[in-house]
Amino acid sequence: MSPGSDAAEQRGCRLCGGPQGRTVVRCNFNLTGRTARRYRVCECGRCGFRWVDPWPTEAELAACYAADYPGYAGASRRQAAAVRSAARRSQQVARYRRRLLRTLGVGEVAGRRILDVGYGNGAFLLELARQPFTEPWGLDITSDCEAELRRQAPQVRLVRGTLADAELPAEAFDVVTLWHVLEHTADPVAALRRVRDLLRPGGWVVAEVPNSAGLIARLCGSAWLGWDLPRHLVHFGPGTLRAVARRAGYEAVRVVRAYSLEPLSLSPLLASLAMAGQRLRGRPRMKRVAYHRWDGPVRLGLAGVNLLERLLGGNGLVLLGHKRRRGGSAAGRPPAA
Repeated sequence: MSPGSDAAEQRGCRLCGGPQGRTVVRCNFNLTGRTARRYRVCECGRCGFRWVDPWPTEAELAACYAADYPGYAGASRRQAAAVRSAARRSQQVARYRRRLLRTLGVGEVAGRRILDVGYGNGAFLLELARQPFTEPWGLDITSDCEAELRRQAPQVRLVRGTLADAELPAEAFDVVTLWHVLEHTADPVAALRRVRDLLRPGGWVVAEVPNSAGLIARLCGSAWLGWDLPRHLVHFGPGTLRAVARRAGYEAVRVVRAYSLEPLSLSPLLASLAMAGQRLRGRPRMKRVAYHRWDGPVRLGLAGVNLLERLLGGNGLVLLGHKRRRGGSAAGRPPAA
């Protein structure tokens, strides 16, 4: 299934086929500004899975992934201090993600072949490349940083395309990561099945998504930055994320609350409030984040807000799924995160 396909007219649940239930939110504003039309998030009356409605066409999605989309754009090149701050924050995110793999029970990355799907600015690939004997691979539809990545880390293997069409070796990877990718996929079960085909027996998938069922999302309502309609096609809570992984054939499935993007989002609560303010003032585009302004003493106050957000349950969910070894049993339960 692809965005803009005939399945866009489907009225039932995109996961279980159950009846379309309540409307969770309606909004016409996202991370980059006002959208061409108003969208809503629907929730299945049977399983609780959530998806955007109306389903966007391919042309609508292409327009949404413009040059100022945060996944591909940094601070203005005219603001050298902001650029340096954004780069430092991306490195913090990458280090956190590497440590998270160890905490979740996946283990150290050294000596392993790891595929990062949707590598974006490439910070995580560079972090992997710094570890001894690691073989990092990256997959993305497009990347402005491809040449720079090849210069800094020639050992990194970069592949252009999507999970559905990219030529990748079967059963070749120890770990496949999808950091904030699943919410952009029209069929997350199919995406995770494809990942399972790429994993070696005994391999792990690790996927992070926004927690649309969390307290922060409920407090922020339609202003929550995690909706980001229509780019985020589907939306997860802990239960639906587990269900998607189990339907894709994984074992030892586990979901924990974690949010790696904190250094870049600064604060989900404050960012959502800023989006609400921009919308109320009628501004069509969101301003780029001047990260360097948050590097001084104000970061102490921001740390307090971040602590509060973690006490509220955080803004993200991380899925851990295991591919059974041939002729063996499922992996034991990983340690608590």
